[in-house]
Amino acid sequence: MPEGNHERKKTWSASEIEFLKEFHAENSSLSEIAMALGRSVSSVQNKAQKLGLYNKGGNDNQRWTAEEVAYLDDQWGVLNYHAIAKKLERTPEAVRVKAYGLGYSSFLLSQDGITLTALGKALHVNYSTLRRWERLYGLPAQPVKTTETRRKPIISLSAFWEWAAKNRNGIDFSRIAPHALGVEPEWVREQRQQDVHDKRKKKRYSNWTETEEKWLLLLVKQGKYTYKELAGLLNRPENTIVKKLNDCKFTARPLKASPRRWKEEDVETLLNLRRKGFTLREIADQLGRSEMAVKGKYQKLKTRESSR
Repeated sequence: MPEGNHERKKTWSASEIEFLKEFHAENSSLSEIAMALGRSVSSVQNKAQKLGLYNKGGNDNQRWTAEEVAYLDDQWGVLNYHAIAKKLERTPEAVRVKAYGLGYSSFLLSQDGITLTALGKALHVNYSTLRRWERLYGLPAQPVKTTETRRKPIISLSAFWEWAAKNRNGIDFSRIAPHALGVEPEWVREQRQQDVHDKRKKKRYSNWTETEEKWLLLLVKQGKYTYKELAGLLNRPENTIVKKLNDCKFTARPLKASPRRWKEEDVETLLNLRRKGFTLREIADQLGRSEMAVKGKYQKLKTRESSR
């Protein structure tokens, strides 16, 4: 018999039905349940409908329009999925399944917040760490009844951000993807940059290998690259490029970058980031300038300030 593309129907066992009921009650998505049971989403959805767990009404049986997908994309992380479902006249489950299929984080903005397990995934910390934060530092997780016999620690996102603002020194924001927990307070972006900066500051560059030296000299000989471009190619600070060329007594030099006029806002950014402890290389990356240009400008500003 030739093989077909249709999924072979498999009888539902009592344990599978119990699993479906339990995890549907806990607001697990159809995709998550299907993955756990090794069944297709349509199989799980049909069974849930037969058991009266899933409302077949509304627009759920209709194909998603481009406008609906655009609205979902725009509002995911701003509104919870219940509000999105109401606007689109679909069930919350249909919204979750669609979002899951589009690759959106499955733990974004549930109705009552997120579980500690989901929060741990976003923060890249384990469950025991979150429990310790809860016990020692007052992480505001609340037990929420999910079934007749079960409770899960849930934390609302607004409560989490309020707590995080007071305990930011204990969280590594460089590991948290932007908007992994929906809309972020304004201070989070700056804190993430600071944590990235602190990590880079600790990085130590290894000694030059013979291969790296040969590569550097070859690139300089080509006469096509500036110091900034060489630093990017070799993943080293510009000042180490200068030092290595001097140590090798190599007479050729990289191309000079085209001069760019310094705007007032560029100068303010330079001074502000320097006060916060950012390295000249990091400031150069943010301003889109060479490290040497930033260093020269900073030295001029300091000289001018000291002569007053």
